[in-house]
Amino acid sequence: MGQFQRNTIYNIVGSIVPTISTIICIPYYLETLGVANYGVYVIVILIFGYTGVFDIGLARATTNQLAKLSPLDFNQVSRFVQTAIQVSAVSGMLFGAFVYVVYMVALQIYGGSWGLAADAAAIIGLTVSMCVPTVTTWAAATGAIDARGRFLESNILQVSASVLVQVAPLVYVTISKGGITDVIFALGVVRYFMVLVALLSVRKIFSISKLHVIDTKVARSLIKYGVSVAMGNAFGPLLSTGDQLVVSAAFGTHALAPYSIASSVVGKILVLPASILRARFPEMSRVSRGEAYILASHTFNVMATVSGVIAIFAAILVPTVMPLWLGGEVGALVTVYALPLLFGVWINSLAFIPYSLLQAIGRPGIVTRMQAIEFIPFIGILYLSTSLMGMQVVPYVWVARVGFDCVLLFWVSGLSWVLWRAALPVGFLLIFSVVASSMLTDISTRTAVGIGVLCVGAVLASGTLWLKRKS
Repeated sequence: MGQFQRNTIYNIVGSIVPTISTIICIPYYLETLGVANYGVYVIVILIFGYTGVFDIGLARATTNQLAKLSPLDFNQVSRFVQTAIQVSAVSGMLFGAFVYVVYMVALQIYGGSWGLAADAAAIIGLTVSMCVPTVTTWAAATGAIDARGRFLESNILQVSASVLVQVAPLVYVTISKGGITDVIFALGVVRYFMVLVALLSVRKIFSISKLHVIDTKVARSLIKYGVSVAMGNAFGPLLSTGDQLVVSAAFGTHALAPYSIASSVVGKILVLPASILRARFPEMSRVSRGEAYILASHTFNVMATVSGVIAIFAAILVPTVMPLWLGGEVGALVTVYALPLLFGVWINSLAFIPYSLLQAIGRPGIVTRMQAIEFIPFIGILYLSTSLMGMQVVPYVWVARVGFDCVLLFWVSGLSWVLWRAALPVGFLLIFSVVASSMLTDISTRTAVGIGVLCVGAVLASGTLWLKRKS
């Protein structure tokens, strides 16, 4: 087994374990906090995800540029890594203060937040703001580890962090009999602890024995690349989670919880493309532009069929598993939202390839401009459609946005449209599976149809992998 295959397996396992933890923890969070407060918890997690924009693109810049340095030049590598982490930490502290000021001003203007008391909302805002440096520093540290191909160590860190972030607050609030503010406080403590562990890991992996101050030349190089990525990061999370923010604003946190669960669970399909491209990105950054395009094309052929088969399998299971897992009412709502989202997530997995390719060849600014153009129309159409047709239209608008984004990325990246021939058969099978699961109410009939579709999809996936191995 080659290094790329091993790294991909590490990444997949590193993503599956937190997924299992999420599946186990969600019912307990719903029971402990209630549906409304769980919606608040979801919003805080979304805010944490969005604060990743404040690393000003340094995590991706670190991976891209560190991958090009010789590992034998210990002094240069050590100086580079320390500069990246220090700049990320400083940007996190500055933007953390900015987030707190903006949050408190908004709190004063609106006189409350998410139905919580003012003091509780203020505590949540302070905790989130103080945790911004942990997000940026963590991203730079793990980006440096990825650049050296140490995906086993990187995934051990990420699995530990993901599991602790979910389990520790739940255990703490259960023991203390606290509420949502206690959950957020425990979340912050865990984040600081895991950043400390990540920094110690970086010190060991790169054999750092001497501390360096910020190298201004390295910092300028990182920021120059990172600014374009950062602009994309500003719109990327909003495009990814804009549907959930609109649902929260229009229908409240109680309505957000089922949709957020559906989005979160279905989104786990992206474990495969994210894992493959995370392992592929350093290599794509090192090789020539022509070789990078070849790597991207080969990756697309595999991704289209394998991630499609996973989505088909999910479409078969969702209508049966969700009500059993979450209970009848919540499970039924999650199923309604999850089925159309499955097709969008599959399309999104294919969009990952031109997205990563553009960043690897040093053209992240194109992605930024695309996302900026998409953002306002997406939010406007989403808000208008929900006003006219209600929440049931939200997943379809999100799927349409993802499809448009994928087409644009393929066009600007210059990848051949011929690649889509490998995607069309499994795409049609996925649509059929989603429609069948939505319409068929009898479990045995639905299962029989699903198994037949899954078998066809498995044959397509096996054939694609066999042809790739032969080529």
